[in-house]
Amino acid sequence: MLYGTHAGRFALGVILALAIGVSSGCSDQGVTEAKLDFEVDVTALDFGSQPTGCASDQVREFTVSNVGDAALEFTVGAISSVDQAFFFSGMQEEGSFSLEPAAELTFQVAFSPTHTGTNAGSIGVEPTNDPDPNEGRTLVLDGTGQGDADGDGLAAECGDCDDGDEDVYPGNGC
Repeated sequence: MLYGTHAGRFALGVILALAIGVSSGCSDQGVTEAKLDFEVDVTALDFGSQPTGCASDQVREFTVSNVGDAALEFTVGAISSVDQAFFFSGMQEEGSFSLEPAAELTFQVAFSPTHTGTNAGSIGVEPTNDPDPNEGRTLVLDGTGQGDADGDGLAAECGDCDDGDEDVYPGNGC
């Protein structure tokens, strides 16, 4: 009988090893798929009340972090708002970016309302190399424009020394 000989036992061992390796998925052993994942540290940027017509000193930040173990490629979209009251301020603006694992990138957004009342906007952050199509994030932007007393588009807080006299515009007769 072949299995009783040394050659037969070797052949049986090879057949068993191949059968175990194939059935256990041995061919994929040692190969791991890179994990792509990111975080955005906030979901909304609230600017509160801001006088209309002023240069904005109200700046809010959001940070995109690569918490995966592979390079992350992503886009930050243009700010969507009705009257452009929100805008990027600082070094980073909309565009395409790449982050190595454990790296992060901070963006600054400012608010300078042009009309009184509620102002709303949004910014989309979308990974471009993540196979999960539901990974994008949308940041909500919110702020309120305060009116000025004389309706000339510039509030007293912004240097309108004639607030209250609608016939005199900023810089005239002050």
